Amino acid sequence: MKVMDKAALAARKKLLRAQTEREIPQSLDHPFLPTLYTRFETEKFSGLLMEFCPGGDLHALRQRQPGKYFPEHAARFYVAEALLALECLHMLGIIYRDLKPDCIQPACFVPRFLSAKAKKGKRSKPENEMNHHQVCLLPELIAEPTNARSMSFVDLK
Repeated sequence: MKVMDKAALAARKKLLRAQTEREIPQSLDHPFLPTLYTRFETEKFSGLLMEFCPGGDLHALRQRQPGKYFPEHAARFYVAEALLALECLHMLGIIYRDLKPDCIQPACFVPRFLSAKAKKGKRSKPENEMNHHQVCLLPELIAEPTNARSMSFVDLK
């Protein structure tokens, strides 16, 4: 349940944003997006009752993984789910701007395919000196702008 204080929203000039946050989820029906069951209003509060998504966020889940990173098959699975959810939103004319990558540095998207020696805490050698067990690095994924931050949906309609 998300409960928002109406006075605080008004003071921060966020009433329109909160209204959009209430309207968009009720128009969604997708297995990779949380379901909005109901919304409610009191004199002081506005609330959303949404589907409970156990397990926390991807960052918390990644922190619990061996080596604190996902195996490639898991990363592919989570990326595919996120892309399908974003595709659904974009087809409805909605841009979701609250994606939270792990870090700001684009280099964080370079996969970690290091040998067993490198994983045991030894400093990695420069790329031209890496041993033959390491898989070649894939191209970096860079999403521009890398320093942008937002916490809302945008309805393009």
